[in-house]
Amino acid sequence: MLHYFLGEEEFPAPSAEDIQRANALKEEGNECVKASKFNDAIEKYNQAIKLNRDPVYFCNRAAAYCRLEQYDLAIQDCRTALALDENYAKAYGRMGLALSCQNRYDAAIESYKKALELDPNNESYKSNLAIAEEKVREAGQRFQSNPGANPFGGLGGLLGAGGGAPGAAGMPDLGE
Repeated sequence: MLHYFLGEEEFPAPSAEDIQRANALKEEGNECVKASKFNDAIEKYNQAIKLNRDPVYFCNRAAAYCRLEQYDLAIQDCRTALALDENYAKAYGRMGLALSCQNRYDAAIESYKKALELDPNNESYKSNLAIAEEKVREAGQRFQSNPGANPFGGLGGLLGAGGGAPGAAGMPDLGE
């Protein structure tokens, strides 16, 4: 039987049946996301991951976590997806989004830049990178005018109570 490793852990390679069932669960999870049933989606992705540790499943679960504002879990899933596939642009993009939502713009910029290295024509990554860079510039300007102040004070979470249309008024695009 084939095995693969993730960090220190060893996992048996999934059977063809496991892969087929996991893909079906992923699709069910995607339908739950479309219906804004994010907790149900997470459960479907959890079941898929138990059958097959595919980076797409982790990245999709990260998107559901973002929708529930559970950004640390989203970042963790993106890191796992990248441990499985270091060239998975969407995982870098999702991680950038979660980091931006935590006002961690410097780290978000690095994630978006890596996503763009891998997928240079992705407009969502480009626009989200520009938003994060603008937030860093704004913070720098606030700090220069008032060095004792929190440079990120007043920026608020990108997906906070005010909400807003994705991609509008400085909001990152969650559509990916």
